[in-house]
Amino acid sequence: MDDFALYQHTQSWPRAFVTAIYLFVMAAFISMLLSAESGAIWWALLFVSVISLVIGTFSRLTVTVTYQELRLAFRFGWPSKLFELSRISAAEYHRVPWWYGLGIRITSKGWMWRIWGADTVLLTLPDRQFVIGTDDVDGLLRALGRSGHETDTG
Repeated sequence: MDDFALYQHTQSWPRAFVTAIYLFVMAAFISMLLSAESGAIWWALLFVSVISLVIGTFSRLTVTVTYQELRLAFRFGWPSKLFELSRISAAEYHRVPWWYGLGIRITSKGWMWRIWGADTVLLTLPDRQFVIGTDDVDGLLRALGRSGHETDTG
């Protein structure tokens, strides 16, 4: 943990979920190989490489709170997002439905960064809201409270 961090938590996809996705991708790859012409093999390799990179990137999200900022970063540090704590007027527990999906997307509550689960923290900023998926809602809300910002555990 960073020396200046009040809170740092990394959430990862469950291993069984990652394994199932990789098995599906490999099955698709093998299927392409068995029915492919020689030139199509390179497309199949490109497909598997891109999917593996996306899965690897979006399978882990780290949330860090310091006295000045809240940082979000996926596995390789990109994409990442930085919020100045002085701009966060409220943070509260929020639950999202499964159909909101995973990854980075726009929702009715604003942009959402989530890799797994329905529990999130809803940040209220002066001009928008932002949703952060986490399996440690209480810890994140406590850290935001320790930083001197209003929180509501709902």
